[in-house]
Amino acid sequence: MKDLSLENIIQFIKDSSTFKKYFLNTGWLFLEKFIRTILLFFIGIYIARYLGPKDFGLLSYAISFITLGIPLANLGLDSIIVKEFTQKRWGKEVILGTSFALKFISSIIVYSSLTIIYYFFLKDDSTITTMLVFVSIGSVLQSFNVIDFYLQSQVQAKYSAIALSSSIILSSIIKFYLVIAKFPLVYFAAAFFLEFFILSIMFLLIISIKKLPVHKWKFKFLTARNLLSESWPLIFSGIVITIYMKIDQIMLKEMLNSEALGNYSAAVKLSEFWYILPMIISTSLFPLMTKTFNKNYSLYLHRLKTMMSLHFWSFVSIGIIFYIFSQDIILLVFGNKYDTAHQALSIHIFAGCIVAVTVIFSQHYILTQKTKLPLIGNTFGAITNVLLNLYLIPRCGIQGAAIATLISYFVPTLLIGLFIDRKIGKIFLDSIFYIGRTYKP
Repeated sequence: MKDLSLENIIQFIKDSSTFKKYFLNTGWLFLEKFIRTILLFFIGIYIARYLGPKDFGLLSYAISFITLGIPLANLGLDSIIVKEFTQKRWGKEVILGTSFALKFISSIIVYSSLTIIYYFFLKDDSTITTMLVFVSIGSVLQSFNVIDFYLQSQVQAKYSAIALSSSIILSSIIKFYLVIAKFPLVYFAAAFFLEFFILSIMFLLIISIKKLPVHKWKFKFLTARNLLSESWPLIFSGIVITIYMKIDQIMLKEMLNSEALGNYSAAVKLSEFWYILPMIISTSLFPLMTKTFNKNYSLYLHRLKTMMSLHFWSFVSIGIIFYIFSQDIILLVFGNKYDTAHQALSIHIFAGCIVAVTVIFSQHYILTQKTKLPLIGNTFGAITNVLLNLYLIPRCGIQGAAIATLISYFVPTLLIGLFIDRKIGKIFLDSIFYIGRTYKP
């Protein structure tokens, strides 16, 4: 066992003859994610300061409510689409056409159903209903992200980066203007729709340049059946993941009020800001990991554990810093109105440790065809989250919601590793104590 060092990192780089290609691809992804994260972070802070905890809580509620439908609308296809483009079992026109049709139809059904459910059964604010309509339409347009997955599989993140960056820059300008001109709350939900409308246009332009315009896409029932037969466990897994990632915000508003949700949402925004790092790395390297898995399983495990180890310990370091300075950070970023947000931030920040590992594990489950395991683990995680929120929110407020989130995030990995598949548990433990072991073929 060797400590992580520059020598080990260099050796890790030399192990891959295609590293430079994927490094450049990662660079484009990182650039886009950096631009998106920075703009969303700062414009989000600007909006939060303008709206105040109550209205910011209402906006967060509308987005969180629609977010509950994302897994069912996406049909668990995202990572599987990338894999299919890489493996080339069907033509790209067939994969694009089939996956888009499935996601588009599903999105319309899911998001319209959620809006109708809120209007008839939960309606207590007409403003929220209007915001739900805008957010729903914007979410439907995300079906065009199948184009992004195609570009990822071809290691052509440059084009995706241009489209995604353009949409977020334009939408950020619009949001900035809404604050300057003091527009009411509902317009900020409309800006959510405009962002994905602009992105859809950009993706369509890129795919036309690539000579794969929409009219060339093909839908095949056999392909659809094969995609869904592989993705259905991920659908239910995604549902329970979303429940225990967003149900706390729904429950905070229903059990306390929108102001409490606004403070909690401010803390979550700061905490989840760091999730971009493992997502960028794992998404960009997934095609490479897929090829390595098929050709050299030992090298694959080496890379898997190295990535997980770096992610885990990086987030531990971030968590300690935020725990110590949480109150100062909240006051500096959001101001005195969000005076209780630090209570949630000092706890919620440590959830990133397991999120960073889970992002990589989710792709490992896909490659090893163990997609049912996350479903089992995440189901127990979601149940744990709901029960803990029911108990802790009335007693501890937003701090209780943060505690519930932190505990429930660890439940799936620990449950699977200890009681269901101990090989996965060993991979998890090895990754924590791995620290860059030299690869030996």
